[in-house]
Amino acid sequence: MGCRKAEEKLTEKASEKIVEGVTGSEVDIKDGTDLQNDDISGRREDTADPTGDVKIAVSPPAGWEATEAAGLSVFYSKDDASFIMKKEPYKGDTLEAVVQEAKGIFETSFKNVQYAGNVEDVIVDGRNAKQFIYTCDISAFSMKYQYLFCFVGGDVYVITCGSLEESFDNYAADFQHFIHSLHFE
Repeated sequence: MGCRKAEEKLTEKASEKIVEGVTGSEVDIKDGTDLQNDDISGRREDTADPTGDVKIAVSPPAGWEATEAAGLSVFYSKDDASFIMKKEPYKGDTLEAVVQEAKGIFETSFKNVQYAGNVEDVIVDGRNAKQFIYTCDISAFSMKYQYLFCFVGGDVYVITCGSLEESFDNYAADFQHFIHSLHFE
């Protein structure tokens, strides 16, 4: 089974537990780093969020394909990697509460969940955000994900970047490009 098929199965399984489109990527970001950058080269695509009134602009790196998927605001893929963003129905009213809720879901949904480092404070398009990186086993695959959480208009938006654990670092620059180019309207 290809990685894209494994990720589709992951999306189906995770949606049963609240989280759709699980992905994650390690981006070299330090606490408090501003991830906003208005000078991103490449094409900028506006996407109306099908789950809300927020408009999201993103500039995908070369070679990434846009994919339509029900309930996902943004979904791009390349080889075994993906970049996904969507509004999620977390109940927490703080980023800390949302992170704890997400970790609880991951730990009961996936095997061998291991976190890399601590939860970090970052800025995404001028908004406070939280991020963490983790690995887990899904079917016969060892996956690695970076999750970022932020509030937009009172809703929780989740950015997920991920791939097979063994190739995760190969996509770090592309994931950072995506994150730097994000703009909410």
